[in-house]
Amino acid sequence: MEITDLTVNERKRCIDAALDINGYQIRFKAEDIRSERTGTHAKIYLGVDAYLKAWDNFNIERSSDRTRLANAAHRKYPEALKQLYSANQLQHDLDMFATFIWPKWVETTTPSRVVGYTERVVPEFVLSPYIVKGGGTIIFGPPERMKTMTALTMAICVDAGLDFPFKTEASPVIYINLERPAGSMQRRLGDLNRALGLPPDRPLIMLNARGKTLAEVEDGIRKAVDKEGVKVGFLDSISRAGYGDLVDNRVANTTIDIMNGLFDSWVGIAHSPRNDATHLFGSMHFEAGADILIQLLTEYKEDDTIGVAFQVTKSNDMKRPPIDSLGYQFDEYGVSHIWKPVESDFPELLALKA
Repeated sequence: MEITDLTVNERKRCIDAALDINGYQIRFKAEDIRSERTGTHAKIYLGVDAYLKAWDNFNIERSSDRTRLANAAHRKYPEALKQLYSANQLQHDLDMFATFIWPKWVETTTPSRVVGYTERVVPEFVLSPYIVKGGGTIIFGPPERMKTMTALTMAICVDAGLDFPFKTEASPVIYINLERPAGSMQRRLGDLNRALGLPPDRPLIMLNARGKTLAEVEDGIRKAVDKEGVKVGFLDSISRAGYGDLVDNRVANTTIDIMNGLFDSWVGIAHSPRNDATHLFGSMHFEAGADILIQLLTEYKEDDTIGVAFQVTKSNDMKRPPIDSLGYQFDEYGVSHIWKPVESDFPELLALKA
């Protein structure tokens, strides 16, 4: 029996196939498919019905590795199935599955003829004008520029579909916190919910994994995205990507690729170099990979208020919006009020609008 019917899931980055043997579903799955110097590599899973029997991560072009995996799976088959479907048959079908994997995967990147829109359309936003549908945004600035507070405000607004202080389109959100204690984020979430007119205990899907990297939590995030139907992801911060030195072009491209693969739209927090707040730290490919770049500017006042201005330094396919701002009032607990400031509230900051 040969495997000819394969299902490709680009979102989950995998290929599935199954055979029916007298009511038993023999399952094959390839994940993390990649071309390396020594050949095509992938994680291969073999199962029966809903049960995994064996898996391995190896060069799928090596016959000995495929045979070893098939034998390991077959030993765990129900005795009745073993009588119907021999180890040699499983090896043969795994061989056939392996021959289809790379050509089938290549089909997902085959060029096709694309027709331009016949009518002019304006860009669509998840959060106007800072998070474009199907794109990535990077917010950057030095320490103590309210980057996390601003990103969390945006995340809540999108998740709740608020029209103030940003105009949004309601979309399920996940906030990936890799830098701060979980308790700190829960406190901020409750305070911001109140300030935005929401119940303080309104939940937000959040991963609190301080000390871990995006590389370490990627698989868990992918599962949550699929389970919860998440459309927008917030990464706090890009410095915790974990793929290598941020000045390395390959690291920048990998980080951008992972975020593009995980989410329809995304926002990443980045830092600026120590002596230059006008651009983000790291490879230029972070800037190249983002659709919108936002430099955060702040003004602190003695009355426990902070003004935050958004200066867009890059915007693909649209004109750059004028500088806009938010005001945050703090008390002994944290944020107590959010508003749209006027020039007299933060004169130094809002003078930039002129």
